[in-house]
Amino acid sequence: MPSPAASARVFHFGLYEVDLQEGELRKNGIRIKLQDQPFQILNMLLQHPGQTVTREELRHKLWPTDTFVDFDHSLNSSINKLREALGDKSENPRFIETLHKRGYRFIAPVKGSGATAPAPIERITSFPAIPPALGGAQETRPPVVVQGAPKWLVFVIVASAITLLTASGLEIYAFLTRPAPRPFQNFVVTQVTNSGKVKSAAISPDGKSVAFVQSDKGMQSVWLRNLPSGSDTQIIAPSTADYECLRFLPDGNYLYFIIGRNANWDGYNLFRSPVFGGNPQFVLGHMNTETCYAFSPDGRRIVAGRLNYPEACRYQILTISSEGGSETILQTGSTSKQPWDLAWHPNRDEIYFSFYSREEGIYAIDVFDLSAGRSHRFLTFSDKYVGPLYWLPDGQNMFVSYSGQIGFIRSTGREVEPITRDVTGFLGKPSISAQGKTIATLQGRGPMMLSVLSRTGPEFTHPQTILSQPGSDRSCCPPSILSISPFVIGGKLAWDPDGDLLWNSGTRILKVRPGATNEPQPLADIGVEVRSLKSCGTNYLVVGGAYPGKTNFRNIWRMNTDGSNPVKLTDGKVDVYPVCSPDLKWVYYLEAISQRIFRVPMDGSGKPEVLFDVPAGHYFAGGLTISSAGKMLAAPVTQPSTGVNIALYEIGPYRPPRIFDAGIYSPHDTFLESTHDGNSVAYIKRHEGVDNLWVNRLDGSPARPITDFNADEIYGFSFSVDGKKLAVLRGHTESDVVLLQETNPGR
Repeated sequence: MPSPAASARVFHFGLYEVDLQEGELRKNGIRIKLQDQPFQILNMLLQHPGQTVTREELRHKLWPTDTFVDFDHSLNSSINKLREALGDKSENPRFIETLHKRGYRFIAPVKGSGATAPAPIERITSFPAIPPALGGAQETRPPVVVQGAPKWLVFVIVASAITLLTASGLEIYAFLTRPAPRPFQNFVVTQVTNSGKVKSAAISPDGKSVAFVQSDKGMQSVWLRNLPSGSDTQIIAPSTADYECLRFLPDGNYLYFIIGRNANWDGYNLFRSPVFGGNPQFVLGHMNTETCYAFSPDGRRIVAGRLNYPEACRYQILTISSEGGSETILQTGSTSKQPWDLAWHPNRDEIYFSFYSREEGIYAIDVFDLSAGRSHRFLTFSDKYVGPLYWLPDGQNMFVSYSGQIGFIRSTGREVEPITRDVTGFLGKPSISAQGKTIATLQGRGPMMLSVLSRTGPEFTHPQTILSQPGSDRSCCPPSILSISPFVIGGKLAWDPDGDLLWNSGTRILKVRPGATNEPQPLADIGVEVRSLKSCGTNYLVVGGAYPGKTNFRNIWRMNTDGSNPVKLTDGKVDVYPVCSPDLKWVYYLEAISQRIFRVPMDGSGKPEVLFDVPAGHYFAGGLTISSAGKMLAAPVTQPSTGVNIALYEIGPYRPPRIFDAGIYSPHDTFLESTHDGNSVAYIKRHEGVDNLWVNRLDGSPARPITDFNADEIYGFSFSVDGKKLAVLRGHTESDVVLLQETNPGR
């Protein structure tokens, strides 16, 4: 007896509908490409929801008795393609359940409409024989004999038939199992802008326009370049706002971006603006520029990430309407596993996000299943961060950015396959056209210089350039590669007792003497990727870092001033920002997961002990410093949607920390350093795109600047042992928009 669904012409389940008359599968009204055999299997399952449709019934319906194929493989392949189109998984099915060695069953609720009744499945009680060459049972009817033919001819005919069928089966198997075409096997790179002032860009869905942010003298504006004509149109006039994460709505009518204010800190908010002009419209507040956002395939929803809002040390993944409102929280958790980049799968109800897990010491991509309401692991990497993430329209390949290069991950793959191997590398967050044939990204250089300033009264002036990186227009001296990434800011400079400057380059520590003409000299390679560096008296250095290739956990190390004899002092998961006590008995540091300040004996004779917690409602925002007398410890702290302030802890009997309202604005971690007299704390503060050093006196006096730079960012700084010199690493990024355009698609 046919089920009630057998009278339907159009089926509805979840976000999908199937139109049997048109032969179409649609999701939210958008057609999903599905081959004929997977569609016919879906048809049979929908006609009998909740009932078992056996493998033999499917074979009888789809592969007639005179069709010679590898039935098991062909059916399995068709089922896999059907599940792929529905975003379903065999191990956790939402629609199609596998009944081992029997068949399949459609388990989701189904609604049907229409009047055309497909024929019900014919229940089979006996089956025609499968030819022996395909592994089936022997037929019961008498064999056909070629009358009068010699036996050798019969043998040749049979052998030829077997060979032909085997070859055909192998060809079919190769066709069905061949991998998806390899994207961007052949491509050309074209530079679009030449100002050197572009800081962010996005390509339109049709690939005919590029939106970009231009930064000039602390002012930022948003422009639209028409690629065929080469003409530029200003969308947003210059202002002191900070524009990040440009994205086009899938229909191309709106440009979205995140705005941060430099002057009065109000966090980052998501806005959208009509592509051809109009006032920006608010969409979502309390955004994060590291995580950014992504659109659903139909452009009706946005998935976004928030960090430290509405609660410190917690993250949110949420969806909203593309016009704003209708917030739905999908997932929350500790920022020890904070999401970095998001991508919505084009054919499934799945959101992919990359992250670094401090608890596990791994980089990974997880998948949030919107139907199931939970996430699961997709890929794990021990040696690289990947992101941003962009799916190609067919859902077979996902573009990723990693280590300054662009690659892709197959939907069935387990590794990143490179597309680019450019020595210069690429900057920022790439974007992809709707057809996946054009990538827009940034390429440029980062001129940097290492300078030493002299103390003149309360300020430091007369900068003397010690080293300059190639690309700088200030060529005072033989250029040397500093190899200090501007994306890992601060805490990288230190003075040794002999008056030499130290900084790190990967797993090496380099030194140079101000005023000398020689090149930087490397210290011993300790194998630790240094993230922070401090000098401790005349004998030691302390560093925070990890062993690349062995572990991503970060620990504190002590070593001699020449880099020899490294000793591991801590064994935690994210131990960072070490500083030494003036009496050289202790090393203080921050444990980022628990948000606590610890100390450990300098000589390695004891275990770490907890000293201070982060102030209630706050989280630590950078590195520590200790006063010259060893009685005060300062740390940068912040609250959700506020600037960075300074928490001052007294070392001794516990007292709640005092918090100074510093109002520091910086897109990077904040690093503090005590002045020589021990009465003030110095830090980097940005105003209208220019960085200078400021000091806050510990007595609560108003903050004041101690440098007067009129350009560039500050990447790191350090006071000399006697307090008379100040080393500053400064620079900027010169970048332009480039397009990677696929030419001859390969495999």
